[in-house]
Amino acid sequence: MAYIAAYGRLLAGRNFVTPDGLGSLEYGAAVLGTKVIMVLAIVRLWVLRLPLAYLLAHLSSAGPLSIWYAMFVSNSLTALAGFIYYRRGAWLGALKSRGL
Repeated sequence: MAYIAAYGRLLAGRNFVTPDGLGSLEYGAAVLGTKVIMVLAIVRLWVLRLPLAYLLAHLSSAGPLSIWYAMFVSNSLTALAGFIYYRRGAWLGALKSRGL
């Protein structure tokens, strides 16, 4: 059963990513922020969530709940970083230089 669920998740992910990526290329404006989003996603999953879940699972008595704690922390920190990036407005300069 787990194999079926895993393959279903891969297909579901493809369905979400493909239209968004094509929409970004079509409109041009969203392409400016894709590198930042990619870095935030990589940091969220591989730098924060995975090591934190591993450490919490082995260093605390939380057990399987450590995964949920790691998800909460990584999502919260990434949301904060994204908000700071948005508020700084660095992305506005790139839009103005393209005439958008």
